[in-house]
Amino acid sequence: MNITIPMPLQVVIEDVGWWSGTDGSSHNQPFRTAMGRRHVPKDFEAIADLGKKLGMRPLAAMVLCEWDRENILRDIPTATWLGKEWDNTHNRGDWLDRASDIIQKNEKHLEVGLHGVGHEYWENGTLSRSEFHDEKGFMRPDAARHLDYFGRLMDQNNLGPFPRVFVPPALNHSFGNNKKGFQHILKAFGVHYVSTIFNRARAFSPPIHKKLTWECGVILIERGEAPVPWHQIAASPAPPAHGPILPLHWTNILHPDPRRNIEVVTQWVDVLKPFQEKFHWMLAPDTPSCWTQFAAKELATITPIKNGVQINLEKLADLPANTLTDHIYLNIKKTCPDSWEIKNGTILSTTHRNTFYTLKIRPDNHTRPIFIRSKSKSVPPAAR
Repeated sequence: MNITIPMPLQVVIEDVGWWSGTDGSSHNQPFRTAMGRRHVPKDFEAIADLGKKLGMRPLAAMVLCEWDRENILRDIPTATWLGKEWDNTHNRGDWLDRASDIIQKNEKHLEVGLHGVGHEYWENGTLSRSEFHDEKGFMRPDAARHLDYFGRLMDQNNLGPFPRVFVPPALNHSFGNNKKGFQHILKAFGVHYVSTIFNRARAFSPPIHKKLTWECGVILIERGEAPVPWHQIAASPAPPAHGPILPLHWTNILHPDPRRNIEVVTQWVDVLKPFQEKFHWMLAPDTPSCWTQFAAKELATITPIKNGVQINLEKLADLPANTLTDHIYLNIKKTCPDSWEIKNGTILSTTHRNTFYTLKIRPDNHTRPIFIRSKSKSVPPAAR
């Protein structure tokens, strides 16, 4: 039996939410999208279209300062370049409600993620990268307050509950110092998942596994480098060389003419959709599925037995409770879809691909191995 735990692929799109497309980094304003035009509601539709065509929920990692309807950010001067003089009047219009409506109506095809309030940090009015950590990976003293104001902006615009996923601005981050660290604060706001590049973060202690670690109920995974530059408009799609994250920026999937966004989205779909038919890959339906599948890919072991396999998921039991889904996916190359028998688990669904089958499996218990083999053979007892 040729069987594998496929590598999940989740699309994560950073810098979503700016209305100005101007890169302001040269004059004390944030690194925005470098789009060369203002963003419009159709730019949010592009993310939803990508999700619909791929059958997944791309993560829109959002920056929300330009959604401020009440100038509340005057009370937190480190969050914007104007400090106490913050005035967002010119970014208020019907496009806020239209974009919010698109996000709400497409919750099955787009997930809101946390990226930041203003993406950067302003110390005494001077820009410093980035919002939650400095470039040496030390946490900002008012990081929790920034998170609180992000939540207030979410509420102002009916963008849903506080995000479950955090993507560090500029990849400045830290981990490994437990209750003294940023994950402890994130968990208090309901964040369970972080994607970053481990060797760019300050590691107060090494990750538990090379590409996967956790603390304070938050799971962090290695995302790898982006395949195209952050400021490349309508980027030529590059197939991912690794998983589980395909890190993109909003500009990469947009056209200078927003009416033609679908052309760029379609090009990305044409490159990514075939990964669902690759034996060692899968497109992750959503964030929890991606993190769970990646944990299984990294930590599970598959051992051949007579006419089948034994799958040991015991290490997954160490991960934080309520962060993983109750299922994983297996790809099996076999001719007959009803010829498998499972012990210590349940086959929830079977999907036929071009040359293999995808099984959605729910383990009875992570501490007991799963056995899969031919129905015509006896299934070995669970390991004691």
